[in-house]
Amino acid sequence: MQDYCTILGLPLQAGTGRGGCLMGPDAFRTAGLAEVITDQGFKFIDLGNLSCPTHIPNISGPAHLKKLPEIVAWTLDIQRQASKLVTENNFPIFIERNLLVETTQWQLALSQVWLRLLY
Repeated sequence: MQDYCTILGLPLQAGTGRGGCLMGPDAFRTAGLAEVITDQGFKFIDLGNLSCPTHIPNISGPAHLKKLPEIVAWTLDIQRQASKLVTENNFPIFIERNLLVETTQWQLALSQVWLRLLY
């Protein structure tokens, strides 16, 4: 069993078409996320927010997808960080407030990434 939870903020703004989503991770912290985790008996580590990607791939997709290259870059950076965290004895939690995660855009972006990585 994991002894501690590690949180990493994902201040994604790409693809939303509206402002404010990048403030989501800090809003969860302000609302007491750490206390909720420690009240469950876990130790707690906050890694802060993941920085904006430095490498934006040259990728294209359907015109209705907003900022697809930036979304792909975020996805790859998140995947790298997740792979690193799951090898440690912890329970990683990624916090964000970007409606992109709940849309078809996110699913299409992921499929674009996988298609490019596989072929």
